[in-house]
Amino acid sequence: MLQALRAALPTAHLVIANSYRPDLPLPPEVLEALDDVNKHIARHVAEVGGAVADVHADVHAALAGSEAHALTQPIEPNLPGAALIANAFAEAAVSLGVSMTPPASTS
Repeated sequence: MLQALRAALPTAHLVIANSYRPDLPLPPEVLEALDDVNKHIARHVAEVGGAVADVHADVHAALAGSEAHALTQPIEPNLPGAALIANAFAEAAVSLGVSMTPPASTS
């Protein structure tokens, strides 16, 4: 899919998000599978010259201990949580050379 997107948009700045960890108790094998999925996303995004919006690392680290502040459900962000995700996309875009101002914080 990413190869087709790159072929259709050869000069586009591709920013693709990985998956963040929901605020749920998950078995170790599910967490391992999530890590594997994120590794595959990173590899495929790199193959097409894109950047990963690392919502897994950025959002999970930012939410640690304050999930109630940024989530409306165990996996659904509210406005502050969405701002964290938007910032992850902005940082990835900047890494590709896109000139932009990151979204304002809503915390």
